[in-house]
Amino acid sequence: MDQYLGRGWFLDFYDARDRLVAVDRAAASVDVFAMACGNGAKDGTPFFVRPDGRADNRINLFWRDPGVRGLALDSQRRYAYSIRVWLNFLDTRGISWDRANRGVLAAFKEWRMSAEASSLHVEASSCSVDLSALNRFYTWAEM
Repeated sequence: MDQYLGRGWFLDFYDARDRLVAVDRAAASVDVFAMACGNGAKDGTPFFVRPDGRADNRINLFWRDPGVRGLALDSQRRYAYSIRVWLNFLDTRGISWDRANRGVLAAFKEWRMSAEASSLHVEASSCSVDLSALNRFYTWAEM
């Protein structure tokens, strides 16, 4: 997480070859990757950290769902990047992901596809992937 600058949501992927370093003594004896594996993570599983530097356990639990865990790693990565863009969009508007509604989603879609609204605008096919990722995430979150 050395690349985390405290702006927006941080996204990374578990990597068994790159051990996470504890940031305080209390955590120094904890093997974070082993603990994550015990919770259903595997090499390549995405994990999110909120802008305040704390993990969002609810979002990270999504990647342990059997239906999501069974996706190809490329699909998981693409979904993770889509969800990160969404979370950062919400963060700039002061909206928690669990408080977003259809109106916010419509504003996101317009922002994502409009060159005037965003320097990060995308084609319709990329926006479809974003919306598919969000649909899967929110369908899971409702259960």
